[in-house]
Amino acid sequence: MINIKNAEENYQAFICYETTTALSFARNLKTGLEKLNCNAFVAADDIPPGSDQQNYRYSVIQKAPKFILIMTFLGLTSEEVKNETNEALKHNKDLIPCIHANVKPDDFKSVFPEAGKKQWIRFKDESDLANQVTSSIRNNSLMQKKINLDGQNCIQVYLKNNLVIEPEWSLKKISNDNNIGHIIFKLKNLSDKRIFIYGYKMLRVSPNGLKDVYYNTRICDEKDFNKWVSDLHLNIILYKNDEHIFHWDDVSIMDVYGINKIGKWLAEVRVAYIEEGSDDLLYSIGTAEIEFEQSKSF
Repeated sequence: MINIKNAEENYQAFICYETTTALSFARNLKTGLEKLNCNAFVAADDIPPGSDQQNYRYSVIQKAPKFILIMTFLGLTSEEVKNETNEALKHNKDLIPCIHANVKPDDFKSVFPEAGKKQWIRFKDESDLANQVTSSIRNNSLMQKKINLDGQNCIQVYLKNNLVIEPEWSLKKISNDNNIGHIIFKLKNLSDKRIFIYGYKMLRVSPNGLKDVYYNTRICDEKDFNKWVSDLHLNIILYKNDEHIFHWDDVSIMDVYGINKIGKWLAEVRVAYIEEGSDDLLYSIGTAEIEFEQSKSF
């Protein structure tokens, strides 16, 4: 005999759906989530024989971290879908609303006002639903790793070259009279795994070979600059061979970066990232040349 005691504790996600219109969506999504090692609950298939169906469903909702709501047109009028959603909200579950293309968003927000405040997924068919939900869950996993790393006092980093960093184009020559410019680097993911861009350090190398760190007008020695600067536009995830342009606004190269001597300088950027499946913080390096020349006299 199979021991079903506490079997409801083995689920990471509860899939809520209206049976006549969304069961096939739920089953296909469950299959997709299994490939992420995420065990999802579908009531039509996963309630053990002889169990009290409602109590079992609600027990899974209370114990599973995620609640995936598949909203079809008939789901708007399903009392059981409403009750299960309210149970998930009561227990502060990670609620992922998925709205079919035939459902008007305003109708959904009207019937499910609290769930309507969450960021939802809009889908058109089984494959689209599975693709978007699995991508969202994998992205959130990488985001959680970032949060975990942020909480550490000391972060070890490892140089790795799965992220290629190269100038999209070098800065034009600058002088006292013409020193407005910007730095642009192109990032490309060569790893088979997805990566989350975590942050960066900008370094400059002077004509005499000295290296220091700068960010806006803050300049200090490299050894004294331990953290990674993270901007909102850096919170991106790159698939294999994805590219992203990493750039700064036009500024006075002399005032902001302290490039104030004749000669060739190097702008070095170190970009830290988290690779899917790894708990280590990795980084790659790219450089661009800045030439500070003598002002022309007329």
